[in-house]
Amino acid sequence: MGSVCWAYLHERGMTLAGSEEEKKSTTVSGTSATPTTWWAALGGAAAGAVIVGAVWAISYHTHPADPVIASVGQTQIHKADFVSQLESQGGTSTLEQLIEDQLIRDGAKRAKITATKSEINSALQNLEAQYGISSSDQLNQFLQANGVTQAQLNNILEDQVLEQKLAEQGITVTDQEIQTYYNQNKAQFTPSGSKTPQPLSKVRSQIIQDIKATKATPPTQLLANLAKQDPIVIYDTKYASVKTTIENPSASGTSSTSSASAPSAASNTVNSAGQ
Repeated sequence: MGSVCWAYLHERGMTLAGSEEEKKSTTVSGTSATPTTWWAALGGAAAGAVIVGAVWAISYHTHPADPVIASVGQTQIHKADFVSQLESQGGTSTLEQLIEDQLIRDGAKRAKITATKSEINSALQNLEAQYGISSSDQLNQFLQANGVTQAQLNNILEDQVLEQKLAEQGITVTDQEIQTYYNQNKAQFTPSGSKTPQPLSKVRSQIIQDIKATKATPPTQLLANLAKQDPIVIYDTKYASVKTTIENPSASGTSSTSSASAPSAASNTVNSAGQ
């Protein structure tokens, strides 16, 4: 499962501020030039709810149409302005994310596919290994840096597992394919300092996973296929492009050449928190 993580993030338009390189970066691969749009929207909403929650609740009763959620001196900040700012910063990408997540969940339900606790834990372990997280304190710092909770991360990991299973559904791997892969990649299975590769029996499951990854349906094509069975309706015309992007990725210029579970990809995760 670990090989999927990083590809999953970038295909879903998300990133994690886990490494020094990413902390310095101001772009997100495959998305807009503004960093971590999804995280900014999510983090901003969460922080706003904590800081001005009381004001919001009180003012709602006197201004139900547009409650005041904060004030600076004599100037009030209304909920409508708050929401408008969030939408302008990441409305399209956030809506696209929410729709894609639901397509995956609906698709998995139709196919009777589930993500087990063991699979989710395995994905978490791969995430921790990728980012050098070796303690609960480090994991908490990592989550705080990205503005999500452990429960939200678990949801993200679950969606990742479901997406990979859907992408690999129906794929078979023959004994001949396994043997050929092993013969062509013996160096990959040779421990450091040894001249002898591990026996095929010990790496067979890894080989099967790698071969399935190369055959898996690319993420954008998977979502387009799911949308054919689960119609998307956009009620706000300013987000009409989201439907086109998901249903017809080739027309919208969305790349579909990389697999959701490409074995060469790095590792990691994150989804629609707060659902």
